[in-house]
Amino acid sequence: MHKIPGIAFHKEFLDDSSSWWRMSAVEQLGNIGSEVGRSIVAKKSGDTQKFDDATWRMYELFDLAMADPRWRRKWPLREFCRAREVVSDHLFWESQYGETDESLERYFIAYGIMANEERRLKRAERKRQGAKDAT
Repeated sequence: MHKIPGIAFHKEFLDDSSSWWRMSAVEQLGNIGSEVGRSIVAKKSGDTQKFDDATWRMYELFDLAMADPRWRRKWPLREFCRAREVVSDHLFWESQYGETDESLERYFIAYGIMANEERRLKRAERKRQGAKDAT
């Protein structure tokens, strides 16, 4: 069981058996990107409740990803921290990094596409392995 203070929306991810801890960094960033997208849409529409909920879920996923021991002293931790900083700046301040809704969506969509490709390759490998084991 992982102990990460403040987790309210994704409590099931605290369990060691949760799929979150088996996801690649690319998959985790893709999932975070879904919440970033929801935050952006809610902010544009002026729906403060949906914006608050999506933003809290996004921050929880960032916290979970940054707490993942696999990423210590590796590129994903830096990527998670930097992405969190840039997204926060864009959502709450003046976008000093020059990000736009569209640029953030493109950034996270790329991770979603890569995550889908990773899953497709893993399924193909399992299928090949199963066929190999059957012979």
